[in-house]
Amino acid sequence: MNRIWAAIVIIVMLVGMCIFGTVMTDRMTTDISTSLLKISDAIREGDSQKAESLSKSANKDWQKYHKRMSMYIPHDRLEEISQTMAVLPTMIVCGSNEDAQAECARAQEQIRHVFDTELPTLDNIL
Repeated sequence: MNRIWAAIVIIVMLVGMCIFGTVMTDRMTTDISTSLLKISDAIREGDSQKAESLSKSANKDWQKYHKRMSMYIPHDRLEEISQTMAVLPTMIVCGSNEDAQAECARAQEQIRHVFDTELPTLDNIL
């Protein structure tokens, strides 16, 4: 009987951890995606100073999120996003707006992909 209770406790803990991970990933990816949209809007409007400060802020936020997500998401996916986020402020400062817009779109797609691959769907499980 104790084994059954132990198994139930383990299952409940695993389900709880999965739900917690999914919720945290959703919050972090939504926050970064929102920041990237603001950066993209600032670039489109020609406000490079605002875009630069937003990109530096988003990069700092991403570094915090990267540490948290690296506990349960493979590092190679997160490193791709880190590289994109690191390049973004430099592109804005150099004045290559088209490239900066492309990097914003690339980062958004990478972040969406990370979230989609972490959802407990049948495709991801199998």
